[in-house]
Amino acid sequence: MHARHTARWIFTLSLTAGTACYEGVSGTGSSADGTGGSDDASGSDGSGGTDDDPPAVGCEGLRPARTPLRRLTDVQYRNTIGDLFAGAITPSDNFPATSLGYDYTNEAAADEISALDVEEVMNAAEDVADQVMAAIDTVVGCDLSASCVEGFVDDFGARAFRRPLDADERALLLAAYDEGAADSPADGIGRVVAVALQMPQFLYLVESGVIDDEDPNVARLGDHELAARLSYLLWDTMPDDELRALADADALGDPETLEAQARRLLADGRADAALGRFHREWLDLPTLRGNEKDPAMYPGYGAPQVASMLAQVDRLIGGVFRGDEPTLARLFTADTVDIDANLAPIYGAPAPASGWAPLALDPTQRAGILTTPLVLAAQATQIGSSTVHRGKMVRTRVLCQPIPPPPPNATAQAPQLPPDATERERGEALMENPECGGCHLQMDGIGFGFENFDAIGAWRTTYPTGTAIDATGILASPPEGVESGEFVGAVELATRIAAADEVSTCYVEHFVRHARGGPTTTEVEECASDDLAAAFAESGQDLPQLVAAFVRGDGFRFRDVGGAP
Repeated sequence: MHARHTARWIFTLSLTAGTACYEGVSGTGSSADGTGGSDDASGSDGSGGTDDDPPAVGCEGLRPARTPLRRLTDVQYRNTIGDLFAGAITPSDNFPATSLGYDYTNEAAADEISALDVEEVMNAAEDVADQVMAAIDTVVGCDLSASCVEGFVDDFGARAFRRPLDADERALLLAAYDEGAADSPADGIGRVVAVALQMPQFLYLVESGVIDDEDPNVARLGDHELAARLSYLLWDTMPDDELRALADADALGDPETLEAQARRLLADGRADAALGRFHREWLDLPTLRGNEKDPAMYPGYGAPQVASMLAQVDRLIGGVFRGDEPTLARLFTADTVDIDANLAPIYGAPAPASGWAPLALDPTQRAGILTTPLVLAAQATQIGSSTVHRGKMVRTRVLCQPIPPPPPNATAQAPQLPPDATERERGEALMENPECGGCHLQMDGIGFGFENFDAIGAWRTTYPTGTAIDATGILASPPEGVESGEFVGAVELATRIAAADEVSTCYVEHFVRHARGGPTTTEVEECASDDLAAAFAESGQDLPQLVAAFVRGDGFRFRDVGGAP
């Protein structure tokens, strides 16, 4: 397919965008979607606005948010390719992997571009284009006449860029077709696909917005930009037909319509994977690949069981969001989970006849997400439990209380213990060490409560040595409003923290960071986040209501392009 190979300058345009907060269009001569809109910024930009001047930016007025320019994550890329071609094309494995060194994989800094990434993006685009050429009749569905090609470019381009093409983009893609079609019409279509999939308009969530006449530091997002924001937040993929139709009709600028669409997306099972990703990253769960555990001790552990662990958590979260009690407390205290044949041995339960089946949990052993095998296995070692990792996860991610890094001589300070010392004995020795005890009390004290679970999350009452397990933990110096002191087992811990306002505030902070693609950086954003947390607590920790309130808010619908303190 030599005629299709594309010049790298197309993708290098995206390198100049960077990952910082970027400026919107200057003035109001372009629409919020970059498609040549009206000069009237008061509502004719297709953003559902009114003729009233917006209130001044501030904690008592308009609260726009600074939003970094974000590239599609590897997950979002795969999902988008699948949806662009209705499942007829396999997403390329060449697309660069998202960095795991950040709180959330959709943070702008996690998807910065290197020279190697440029090469991989080009290879991925050409890989997809090769498949398109091989399945040209399925993908295009018409006779490749001039009108057919123009129709394909208009439709494919609008879906790939998540908004209608502007004149220059349309001309560029048609020119790409003409160049490739010198070899064959299929080569022409392949070249259109290869070029489009390397353009910033596809690779990034580009949000220009319309700058307001009264405040040049505020941009109102257009309908197609709102559709993309919503779809990638809740489905990790491009907008579906209903969202696109509403955007085409300039209807998404209305907060009530935006909320209704958020609730529609949440009610669909396609939200489970995106919700699951956020919650896994919130709980700081490292990626499990099936080879992290000692095969002699855990012979059933492997890629199939890990896949089931991941799917179970997604199902649990989706079930809570769509259930009769869609609350954060329920996420911590749920009394049923779904299991399949891979997970049944961990629970000591009969395997379902096929697929998945609900399992009522023993209330003395398990409750909610913190006792799922995924969480317990991810926060463990190759051979056993880890009071440090499990306790640190709860302390830093659920309670939002940071733990300082260990001192430079931490290894030298480690107590000398016999090889068969239990995890509790190791933790207690660290807590008694003057150099280490303060921090380890914060972590191991909580982690002790999870000691009834082994390295893959199976219940146990004794260590491999035969020593009886004591699952008495201590919650030392928790946030105000969370009961401190001793507790016995993970269920009591989950119950204690489930309804605490401070825990729900911590959850909101993480959700907002995930949803915006970066940390809160301005006073205005902090005010909005604080009010969102207060409303979440007042709602009884209603999770869909949190999402609805967020997407209705100024920070979702308006961009701060440099002015908010």
